[in-house]
This record gives sequence, C-alpha cells and structure tokens, in this order.
Amino acid sequence: MGPLEPGEVLRASAWLRKNRTTAEMPYTPRLQILSHPSPHLSIYDDAVVAEKVMDPSKVNEWEYVTLEYENTTDSAQEYSVRVKTRAGTGNVWFTLSWMVVNRATIFMIR
Repeated sequence: MGPLEPGEVLRASAWLRKNRTTAEMPYTPRLQILSHPSPHLSIYDDAVVAEKVMDPSKVNEWEYVTLEYENTTDSAQEYSVRVKTRAGTGNVWFTLSWMVVNRATIFMIR
C-alpha cells in the first residue's frame, strides 16, 4: 500500500461481534486507524488517530461499523487499519491488512 496523500481519505469497515457480556468482556471490539504502517508492531493505542467501538450492549450480534480518516497534514503519510478486541484472559487479535480507498482489503488473522 502506498502513502495517503494530503487531503486523501482512508475509509475502513468491518463486521464486529462479541460473545460475552460487558462484565465478562470489558474491552469492547473496535475498528482503529493508526498513524503507523504496521499495526501488529503497534500493540498500544498511542498511534490510534480514529476509532469506532461497537455497541457494548450487543452480545452474539454482528455489528457493521465504518470509519474514515483524512490526511490533513501537508505531506504523504502511512496509515494502517486494525480490528482490536480482547477476551477476559487478555488475548488480543489484530487485522494485519488494511484498505485505503480501493487499493487493498482488510482481513483478520487470529
């Protein structure tokens, strides 16, 4: 994937689902855009520039979420997209692909 040019918009979407209540799974699944080209290398949220959290009241229901972010800097920047969730034991899954305009597709690896 190439860099996001100034004024260009990154659009991402994902189907999110959790199979536990908020008490059992307090970290709700979310779609994130990061100002880092490698989401698997950025395990913390310090690089998150946009985020959409699914409705925490939904259990065993799929929710389609969308997110977009515009590069408002004056130079080309690299971004990535990930889905992040955590079970009660602290396991985390990330997406290891991304989508910028129509250049690539997001997929999730566990």
